[in-house]
Amino acid sequence: AHMRNKASYEPPPPPKPAPPPETGPVVPKRVAAPNTKAVQVSRKQKGNPVIKCIKNVPWEYGDIVPDYLMGSKGQACALFLSVKYHMLHPKYVYGRMEQVKVGFRLRVLLCYVDTEESHKTLLDIHKAAIMNGFTLILAWSPEEAARYIETYHSYEDKQADNIQERVQGDYMSRLTDVLTTVRSINKTDVANLSTNLGSLASLITASKERLSLCPGVGPKKVQRLHDAFTQ
Repeated sequence: AHMRNKASYEPPPPPKPAPPPETGPVVPKRVAAPNTKAVQVSRKQKGNPVIKCIKNVPWEYGDIVPDYLMGSKGQACALFLSVKYHMLHPKYVYGRMEQVKVGFRLRVLLCYVDTEESHKTLLDIHKAAIMNGFTLILAWSPEEAARYIETYHSYEDKQADNIQERVQGDYMSRLTDVLTTVRSINKTDVANLSTNLGSLASLITASKERLSLCPGVGPKKVQRLHDAFTQ
């Protein structure tokens, strides 16, 4: 205070402002590109037992709209739905289908059948898939569901011949291939039917009584053959 009263007193200069911090150019964070060789899995699928069963192809979590993105071109996607969940939330699948309505060449609805009382519910799910242009795939276990995902991923650009069963060209082999699609009909039954009735045309037009005369072809097999030929 005494110094301030003197005529020669000069107040100290104000403090210099602090220099601005050296920021430099802003470097954006590098985001790793998705691995095109891996199945892309939505983070919403965490906890789904299907993921642990994907072992034959690589997979990784990604910020994607569908539940699974398959193939290197990103044109095949899958939505996952369990029958039990659909029974509790029947509108859920319609909203999810709407989210992936465009932008994909193949859209798969992978349905996990996790309850025995599923007939009516599966009809509803099938109808939803058809109306929205989805391919419906049913799986009865997480392992089976994972195999479908792996197959779609691996066979993206493969020809149909690579996954079709090889069928021999001779008549008996082709007849066996056709008739064994009927439940419980085996190769021995085919041989007996062919020996007793001849051609496939004769088999198709044969009566139940005539079919039952073939050795080893009991009433149940006769009924199943008759249903296959007439329905």
